Order: sequence, then C-alpha cells, then structure tokens
Amino acid sequence: LVVNNVNGEASVYRNNARTLLPGRRVLRVRLEGEGPNRFGVGARVALHAGGEQFDQELSATRGFLSRSDYGLTFGLGAHAR
Repeated sequence: LVVNNVNGEASVYRNNARTLLPGRRVLRVRLEGEGPNRFGVGARVALHAGGEQFDQELSATRGFLSRSDYGLTFGLGAHAR
C-alpha cells in the first residue's frame, strides 16, 4: 500500500498477515457484472461460517482522491467451511 502524505514523503506498507498469522483463512470475492457496473459496485455479500455471519458491501471509494480494489476480503479466522 502506498500512501501519499500531504507535504511529506510517501509511505509504503506491506501486509505481513500471512506470515504472522499462519492457519488463518481468508476468502476473497470478485464480482462480475455487465454494462457500466461490471465490477458490481453497490452489491452486498453475506457469508455464513461457523454460526457467524459476515457482511460487506462493495464500494470503490474510501476517501478524498482515492479508491480501493474491486474485490471483497473476508477474514474467517480458523473457520474452515
């Protein structure tokens, strides 16, 4: 992740979760659509695992002059199914 800081140097961050938290499961979801909304922006996804429910809505914006990836990432911890 590269962050441009106002009146300062850019910062670079790396996600080390895979090496620091072995055995944790992650599910990545990419939506496909047709027409002008081919990434499914605004779609809601509900995931059920181990008696828990995880919900996310796909939004491409996160702040001023920024956007995020068009995928959803669910951190499932130790849930295998």
